[in-house]
Amino acid sequence: MPNVNTLFFAEAKARTKTERQNFSLAEGTHLRAFIFHTLVTEYPSLRSLLDRALVSRNQEFVDPREDPLLIEGDEIAIIPPLNEHVLVEVTSAPISLDRLTQFVGCAEAGAISTFSGTTRNNFNGKKVLKLKYKAYEPMAIKEMRKIVDETKKKWNIERAAMVPIGEASVIIAFSSAHRRESLEAVSWAIDELKAKVPVWKKEYYEDSKAVWKENSECCMPSYASGHADHSEHHHHHREGLDDATAVEATINKKQEKEEKREDPCHKLACAIQTCLQNNGYQQSRCQDALDAYNRCVEEQKKSTRDE
Repeated sequence: MPNVNTLFFAEAKARTKTERQNFSLAEGTHLRAFIFHTLVTEYPSLRSLLDRALVSRNQEFVDPREDPLLIEGDEIAIIPPLNEHVLVEVTSAPISLDRLTQFVGCAEAGAISTFSGTTRNNFNGKKVLKLKYKAYEPMAIKEMRKIVDETKKKWNIERAAMVPIGEASVIIAFSSAHRRESLEAVSWAIDELKAKVPVWKKEYYEDSKAVWKENSECCMPSYASGHADHSEHHHHHREGLDDATAVEATINKKQEKEEKREDPCHKLACAIQTCLQNNGYQQSRCQDALDAYNRCVEEQKKSTRDE
C-alpha cells in the first residue's frame, strides 16, 4: 500500500484546514482516481476548486491528459489558480506548448503569442553533440516572476507563462486583447530571461571540448566590479597559490580568453538590449545598434569562411 504525501496551498489549504496529509492507497491507484475520488471523499469542499486547480507530482506539474500510477513516497500538491493568471516553473521534463497555450488562453484575449527556444546543432562552425542545463531553481522562479510582473506593467497582458529547460529549451506564452502587446512582450521577455534568470547551458562539441556558455544578453556587472581593490587583492591572492592551483587558474584564464574571442559581438548585443529596454522595446529607435551588431556578425562569418 503506497503512502502518498499530499500538500494543500492557498484556497485549497483554507478549504481543507490543513497544509498536508498522508494517504495510504491501494496498490494500482492512479492519480486521477486519487484526486477525484479519494480527495473529494475526504474533502468535499475541494470539488469545485479542482475544476480550476493545477496538480503537481513530485514538484512537476501534471499534464491534464496524464494519469500516472502513484507509488510509495509520491508527493502530490493541489495548487489553486495562480495569482494574476501567471504560470512560472522550471522543469527537466518535456515542455508542452499546447498546455501553456491552453493556460494563457481566455475569453478576454484576442491574441496568444508564444516563443519556443530550440537547440542548435552547431556554434561558430563547431558541431554541438549535446547540451546540459543547470538552474538555480528558487532564484530562477523568483526572477521569472519579476519579468512577468514587469511585462504586465509594460503591456496589457491578460495571462503569462514562462517555463525553461526541457526538449524545447524554453517556452514563453502571453495572451492579450491585441496581437501587438503579446508579440512585443514575448520578444522582451526572452531577452530578459536570458540576461537575468540563473539557468546555465553547457555545450559539448564534437572535438570533446565542453564549455559553459555565457549569454550575450547578460549585461549586468559582476559582483567583483563593485570592489575597487578587486584587482589588487586578486594579484596578492595569486602570489600565494600553490603550483597546481596556479596551473589550473592559468588554464581557466586561457579558456576565458578563447571564449571571448568566440563572441566578439558581445558588447554590441548588450548595447542592443540596453537600447531596447530604455526605449520601451521600440526597435526603430535602436536601428543603429542593430545594424552594428549585424555587421559584426557578417564580418565574423566571413572571417570564419576565410580561415
